[in-house]
Amino acid sequence: MSTDPQIWVIALTTLAVFSYLWKDNWAYRAVEHTFLGMSVAHAVVLTWDTAILPRVRTDIIGQGAWPFVIAGLLGLLMYTRLASPKWSWLSRYPVGLAVGYGVGFTMAMTPRPWVIQLRDSFRSLWVVRDGVFQAQATFNQWVFVIVLMTTLSYFFFTLSHQNRAVKGSAYLGRYAIMIGLGASFGNAVMGRISLFLGRLQFLLADWLGFGI
Repeated sequence: MSTDPQIWVIALTTLAVFSYLWKDNWAYRAVEHTFLGMSVAHAVVLTWDTAILPRVRTDIIGQGAWPFVIAGLLGLLMYTRLASPKWSWLSRYPVGLAVGYGVGFTMAMTPRPWVIQLRDSFRSLWVVRDGVFQAQATFNQWVFVIVLMTTLSYFFFTLSHQNRAVKGSAYLGRYAIMIGLGASFGNAVMGRISLFLGRLQFLLADWLGFGI
């Protein structure tokens, strides 16, 4: 068994978190509140040292970029939600500006993932040679196109799903969606299991000293 105090602290906090699997208890709540407090404190100090102070010293005082003061005042308006219910509506302005700027910046400056995804949805299934259409698509390309079209038809509400073609395509699209969601969920579960096995390895090997 380990004699390192740090290992003991990590092991006991790990067991306290796992105790929630039995039921909610004081040990889990103590560790949860400690973690949240440390995370918030770290985020506040990091933001102060890496964002606020450099802006004040370098940009505002050093370079005279006084428009940053306006941005700071807009940021302070977010705290009106906590300070006074009467003036809480003022917090909507900085929130709206932040969300609008974030979405606009993402769509304007980083469109590459979206464009690539859109471009890859266009697959050439045939090629014209000597005036004759010849199939050139692989099996995977056909599967991709079929799944893409049937999935889109599931969300296509302009035509009634009482139409046999639309109904059948949407039916296949529903299964394609379920398979995709199932694969994503399975991948997420495998990731969580990997984290759980890592914790068990730490408890058994590093803390209790069993050879694994």
